[in-house]
Amino acid sequence: MSNQDYELFWVTGTDTDVGKSVVSAMLVTALGASYWKPVQSGTQTVTDKDYVKGISGFNDDHFIGEVYKTTQPLSPHLSARLDGVTIELNAFRRPDTSMIKNNRLIVEGAGGVLVPLNSDKYVIDLIKQITAPVIIVCRSTLGTINHTLTTLEALRSRGIPIKGFIMNGPKNIENERAVRDYGQVQHLGSLPLLQKVDRDGLLKI
Repeated sequence: MSNQDYELFWVTGTDTDVGKSVVSAMLVTALGASYWKPVQSGTQTVTDKDYVKGISGFNDDHFIGEVYKTTQPLSPHLSARLDGVTIELNAFRRPDTSMIKNNRLIVEGAGGVLVPLNSDKYVIDLIKQITAPVIIVCRSTLGTINHTLTTLEALRSRGIPIKGFIMNGPKNIENERAVRDYGQVQHLGSLPLLQKVDRDGLLKI
């Protein structure tokens, strides 16, 4: 089987801490999918892979190892530089079908699409190389319209397919409608504020 014989989605955010890992955990759990975080910045506490694994309850064979893991929770280009590492795009390969559970792979990006990986390449260049359709996670609060429309424009300018957006935070119908209509993009759903993020809670959404 070729690497094209499974469904793949790249989860990106309009900013840091917008809920990419929570959304990734929800998708992995609900779909029984595999998970991949190609670039992990910050390894001094729980990594995003550890977080998603803990919520999903799946064992190691659902999780593909990072290509780069750098120690500081900073932009990948800076965290790598501090570790004496250069992130190279030619180090990344789309995972083989044999590594994928239930023919689905959720890829969690590092920050937003224009976060730099090295001196001249960005996360968006890696998305393009992997050829992954994108799910955008955005805040529900003030500022989200501009941030999300900017992300959409960047993706479209490079011909990257967009699956849709998921809004995270307090329910905001007007912002959902504005992003959907001005961005001409599918609203896949909204993630409410959760008192506790766990497997059972995410499966009920």
